[in-house]
Amino acid sequence: NVLLQEQMTEDGENKIFASLKALNRLKSIINSLLLISKVENKQFNKTDQVLIADVVTEITEELEDRLLDKKISLYNHIRYHYSMTANRALVHTLLFNIINNAIKYNNPRGSITITDNIANHIYTLQIADTGAGMDTKQIEKAFNRFEKLDTDEAESFGLGLAIVKSIATFHHISINIQSDKGKGTAFLLTFNPQ
Repeated sequence: NVLLQEQMTEDGENKIFASLKALNRLKSIINSLLLISKVENKQFNKTDQVLIADVVTEITEELEDRLLDKKISLYNHIRYHYSMTANRALVHTLLFNIINNAIKYNNPRGSITITDNIANHIYTLQIADTGAGMDTKQIEKAFNRFEKLDTDEAESFGLGLAIVKSIATFHHISINIQSDKGKGTAFLLTFNPQ
């Protein structure tokens, strides 16, 4: 309503737009923190039959524009039809955040490779990128809330991997990060029997 007033100056409009942007950022942070809280308080059902390969395919389609924008090649080498009883929306969020980070911290014309394996009845999924990589200290702090890697993206709040960790714990999924600074990062997810 204020923006529709005829006597509004350009400076006034800019201040209102800046305020709206700040409010949207705060709303996003609050929603992320609420999600973490709800997951940690076990306020979600785990009754969906979730096929991991389908979720990964869905996410890569959703992120196609971002991949094209950075000219990143994504190689989906999933071979197994692993299915688990879980909360599908949460598993989608977990994998979306990891794959989205693999794009965000990757180099232009880089690549992302997604592979899986089953050994001793244990399913593992690896998402590896050719991006900035992390040093040992960054790996140790990766799942801390509000911990951000160096990024130009203003929309990064440092909550994506905290959400990933909460959802993984809720579903008995172990996460291991292997990374070399300047060479890339690999997230290894181990789906432990429940």
